[in-house]
Amino acid sequence: MKRKRLGEVLSERGHISPADLAKALREQQGKVIHLGELLLQRKLVSKDQLASALAEISGVEYVDARTLNPPPEVFKTIPASLARRCRAIPVRCEDKTLVVLMSQPQNLQLLDELRFKTGMKIDPRFGFLGEVQTAIDRLYGIQDDTPPAEEMTDDLAGLEFISSSSQERNVRALREMQQELQQKSKTTPAVHLVATMIKAAISKRASDIHIEPQQSETTVRMRVDGVLREFRRLLIAWHFRLQRLRIAR
Repeated sequence: MKRKRLGEVLSERGHISPADLAKALREQQGKVIHLGELLLQRKLVSKDQLASALAEISGVEYVDARTLNPPPEVFKTIPASLARRCRAIPVRCEDKTLVVLMSQPQNLQLLDELRFKTGMKIDPRFGFLGEVQTAIDRLYGIQDDTPPAEEMTDDLAGLEFISSSSQERNVRALREMQQELQQKSKTTPAVHLVATMIKAAISKRASDIHIEPQQSETTVRMRVDGVLREFRRLLIAWHFRLQRLRIAR
């Protein structure tokens, strides 16, 4: 059976007219925004209407992150770094199952990471991205993922790249890269960022680094053991668009 689309469900329920839906779909083209977010922004549907339609499509229950206040013993199951990376908040424990509120409850990679890190079965719930992020800041504290430029140069002096390859040409290439980055780091904060990513990729034995610029943030992912994993999100606009950087192994 073919799964229904969001616009189709909202239209069948009478929450949006065919004309308004068609207009929203045209407006969505070429933009990095989900249809549901766009419909909410344009006030074409209510949040309750959208949440109910998404629950029907995905089979995942909606939970309002704004009122979420998990017990301390449950809250400790997901540390701040993991919560921010997966955009996930623990809700409650049911035997060996952890109910988790997520903005991407159908993301199998994130579910696998949460399952591995917590050692529990994950039962996801859906929350709107903005509400989940606000709740994470409220529960874990606000954190800027990007350090100030003056701090970015302090720790590069001791930076040392360690190659996972025994081939001399790879080791030599990494040493040359290290020297060049150290020379440029005092005047180019972006260079330090790249150096930090490369160092992390080598330590994780990653084969690739993917930098994905978006409208309001940039996502950095690393491929480890064939799986592309999120490394960090940058909340400022960097003026380089490096699409793919391959690490010598």
